Amino acid sequence: MDTIREKVVSCLSNVGIEVESDDINLLSYLQDSLVFVSFVVELEEVFQIEFDDTSFVDETFSDMDSICNIINVLLKA
Repeated sequence: MDTIREKVVSCLSNVGIEVESDDINLLSYLQDSLVFVSFVVELEEVFQIEFDDTSFVDETFSDMDSICNIINVLLKA
């Protein structure tokens, strides 16, 4: 799971979001639709996954644990 977390942090950094701790409220950083879409595309490319429509709820992208969990589920699918 740490590898997933490190890659997510890297993806956030690539779209201009620097994460200093795991308890960061990512929703406040992802309010800009261009940043959000860029982040999702970055995740899909890095992990070779595709988010389905049901993934796009606030709970999925609210914090690091939620994002890492959904990626882990998609990787196992």
